[in-house]
Amino acid sequence: MVQTLLARKSATANPHINLGILRESSIPVPLIHEQQAVVEVLESAEKMVEALTAEELALRHLRSTLIANLLSGEHNIPDSYDRFLE
Repeated sequence: MVQTLLARKSATANPHINLGILRESSIPVPLIHEQQAVVEVLESAEKMVEALTAEELALRHLRSTLIANLLSGEHNIPDSYDRFLE
């Protein structure tokens, strides 16, 4: 479709596609079951984004809480943890 429209654009100093070209063009529409399949994929992706966003917010909150607790001096990191730095 894009190639068809580009082939019909006006050949001027500033090429463009005018309303006449669009009016004369037919725009293919996928069958309803194909549209529904696309909608299902997009809805699934949207739900995944929402879940990952919620998880990101929870992890940021956890990180902030841990840092605040560690910096407050309420908790000490045991010397035995030094082995993880090696």
